[in-house]
Amino acid sequence: VAVPVEVGRCGEVLSSEAEPGLILTINFGDAQQCLVAYPRVPFYKLAEKLVSDGPMDSRLERYARAILPTATEVMPDKQGRILLPQSLRDQVGIQREVTWAGMFNRMEVWDRARWDDTHRADLAEVSSLNKLYTEIVNNSK
Repeated sequence: VAVPVEVGRCGEVLSSEAEPGLILTINFGDAQQCLVAYPRVPFYKLAEKLVSDGPMDSRLERYARAILPTATEVMPDKQGRILLPQSLRDQVGIQREVTWAGMFNRMEVWDRARWDDTHRADLAEVSSLNKLYTEIVNNSK
């Protein structure tokens, strides 16, 4: 059974793209499990990059094989809710309560308890994470 989740204003922004609708997929980045909601066009651009013509790095191929088959299109209803399919909820351990986290061009959907733990740990390391960000930005110039 899918569970309706209120997306509110964030969902309005994400679904107001030229092609409305959201694509939900799993994310296991940094061993933190959550769902990711992309607007359709950015998701399809990401998917196209992953499976572009030419030789594919085996790690990217494994990533594409994990992420792309889980992609599920959803549309917010008139009340601004989407349904989180049970299969996706099971894969990332979403129980009952969720937290939406804005990530600029996408939204992450977390099990509330997992989000609280992860966010608390990130905040504890914010100084070193900021240094990492600064190094990456400076090295990419």
